[in-house]
Amino acid sequence: MFAHESSGGACQWMPFARSLAKRGYLTLAFDFRGYGRSQTPRRSAESRLAADVIAAAKKTRSLGAKKVVLVGASMGGTAVIVAAANARTLVNGVIPISASSSHGRMDALKAAPRLQTPILYLVGERDEGFDEQARQLYAATGSADKRLEVLDSGNHGVQLAPEPAARSLIESFIAAR
Repeated sequence: MFAHESSGGACQWMPFARSLAKRGYLTLAFDFRGYGRSQTPRRSAESRLAADVIAAAKKTRSLGAKKVVLVGASMGGTAVIVAAANARTLVNGVIPISASSSHGRMDALKAAPRLQTPILYLVGERDEGFDEQARQLYAATGSADKRLEVLDSGNHGVQLAPEPAARSLIESFIAAR
């Protein structure tokens, strides 16, 4: 299940999601409310991002997924951390890519100690500011099955995912769940 950055929508993840689907995985990329082709909410969408992730994870399960791995970039990375901390049994793994420690009302640094699911943090070493936030999130994470990979890259979020090293780490993590 793929959660997008604040600068885009579900289409950001389509090439990556399609490549995994061709390998037999059920994939779902969605638009957060107020982004892409989703409806424009009456109230602030920023306060509902983690709830959107949980709804997408439930939809993925209803479509037949036996296991659900949440992959999120930047804003979506923050949202998947908060969602996984609140929906433990629904989620089998989490991959935040260039996640920030907070976004709007979401506080991933506060949620991270409650995480008990396997998690793989990915960030580029030259993704200024986000590299340090990834280290802070990793240190705060409660899961015993956690990993931080700081890659030789300046790319951020969705642009980091298709790089060979990142792609290999993502695919290996998903396959192990």
